[in-house]
Amino acid sequence: MKLVAVFAYRYDFNLVPDLLKNLEDMIDDYIAWDDRKNNEIWYHEGYIRQYLIYKAKSMGADWILGIDPDERFEKSTSNQIRQLIKRKEKIVYVFNFRELWTPNKYRVDGVWGQKTKAILFPTLPDQDFMNLRVHSGWFPINNDYKWINTGINLYHLKMIIPKNREERRDVYKILDPENKIQSIGYDYLTDETDIHLEEIPKGKEYYPPYRNE
Repeated sequence: MKLVAVFAYRYDFNLVPDLLKNLEDMIDDYIAWDDRKNNEIWYHEGYIRQYLIYKAKSMGADWILGIDPDERFEKSTSNQIRQLIKRKEKIVYVFNFRELWTPNKYRVDGVWGQKTKAILFPTLPDQDFMNLRVHSGWFPINNDYKWINTGINLYHLKMIIPKNREERRDVYKILDPENKIQSIGYDYLTDETDIHLEEIPKGKEYYPPYRNE
C-alpha cells in the first residue's frame, strides 16, 4: 500500500526537514503546498487540503496522511502504521493529540487531555471533505466510515513557546471572530488556569528532538 503524506507550510517552513525525518520510515512519498508567497494572513485550509488530497490520489496513493510541519509522531510508529494500512477499508484512523507545553511535557487538564486528530485514511471513490477556511479536517466526512483510535501519540510543537500560543490565539480570532467554526473560542489557548502537565512516557518520545529555531 502506498502511503503519501500531505501538508502545507508558511510560518513553520523551518520545521519541514525534521517533519520529514519523523516520517521517513513511515511514508512512501509526500506532497507539500508552499504558501510563503501568500500575502493574506492565512491560506484557505479547505481548498488547499482538498487540492493536496487530489494530487496524492493522482500519484497513486492508497492511503493519505494529513499532517502539519509542527507535528511529530512518537518513535516506532512506522511499523504500527504499516500494520493498520494493509488493506483499504472505510476507516479513518485517529491519534491522541498531545499539545506540548515544554519539549517533554504535554497538557492534560480539561479539553487538553481529550484532543485527537483524524488524519489517516484510504483513497476510495466518492469521498467528501470539509471546505472551511480554518479548522478544516483532513478526513472524509462520509457517514459510512468507521473511526478507530490508534492509541498512538501525535505531538504538537507549536504550543511550547508562550509567544506562539499568543500568536495562534490572535490569528484564529481574526479568522473566526464570532467563534462560528469553534464554539469554545480561542482564549483557552493561553489560559493556564488549573494547568496540569504530564511527561512523555518512556518509549513514546518523538524524533528528531525539539529544536527552538
